[in-house]
Amino acid sequence: MSRASLSQRDTRVHTSLERLLALKDVARQLEFPLLTRRSGGIPGCQSGRLRGRGLDFEQIRHYQHGDDVRRMDWRATVRTRSPQVRLYAEERDRPVLLAVDQRMSMFFGSQHNMKSVTAAEAAAATAWHAIDAGDRIGGIIFDDADVLELRPARGERSVVRLLASLVEYGSRLHAARPAIAGRMPLATPLAAIAQLPRHDHVVVVISDFDGIDSRATVLIRQIRARNDMMFMLVRDPMAQNLPSNDVLVASDGVSQLNLDFRDPDIRDALSNYARARLEHVLDWGQGLGVPVLELSTGEETVMQLRMSSLAAGDYRRLRRA
Repeated sequence: MSRASLSQRDTRVHTSLERLLALKDVARQLEFPLLTRRSGGIPGCQSGRLRGRGLDFEQIRHYQHGDDVRRMDWRATVRTRSPQVRLYAEERDRPVLLAVDQRMSMFFGSQHNMKSVTAAEAAAATAWHAIDAGDRIGGIIFDDADVLELRPARGERSVVRLLASLVEYGSRLHAARPAIAGRMPLATPLAAIAQLPRHDHVVVVISDFDGIDSRATVLIRQIRARNDMMFMLVRDPMAQNLPSNDVLVASDGVSQLNLDFRDPDIRDALSNYARARLEHVLDWGQGLGVPVLELSTGEETVMQLRMSSLAAGDYRRLRRA
């Protein structure tokens, strides 16, 4: 069966544009900690958490790359002998940038969705929510070969452009895909974000966070210094609940490995590794001061987002710093 017919048959393996477009109405029922809804969806009618040029003075701090030079406080600069800027509580729209992982590590799912599909659905719901709130929406979509940048823009056309790109990247994922020499580290798309001269954005990274390292940590700190951030950690329940009586075959497209889960030593070793990796990602985000929302491929994506919305103020599935 061709990849195209597989995509049409089962959107849990390869999502479709129709499926992502259909999440528009559902998104209105959602709430995110960094995307507070506005009345009427009129840009600028909400007093946001972001700091910028506005009416209410907040503080003076050291100048950072990307700051508006019009905010320079020259008296404080002369007094401290270092560049200082004045920060205000700003009332305006907030550009939202979605960094969505579509690497081969995301082409896995043991129950309901592939991780790549869950990531695309979460991105679609977030994008529709942001546009409905009056924000601009943009994206960084990446696989193991390249990084696509879509600059934030207003209107539903910007969402459709993002969703069509997600469908295209997701359609490239299949078991027979030729192996790529060296997987793309998470630091590569993060570097693309950090190098852009932007600030006061909301950056949402949707990934399984495979391949985090010290460089990724440095880049997250750089991005977070100028923007609000949120992680959506996509995980598969099999990582925590391994089968006890099966023999599975794992492959990276080149090598193949038989995993006998009837052997308690193999099962326990893999289970411990999976739990340790999950905790590492959660602790990593918490240590960086970034909220982490867990999304399981074993459940409906929208239902999980809705449940986190119903827990507004507490966010049972959200680990705050």
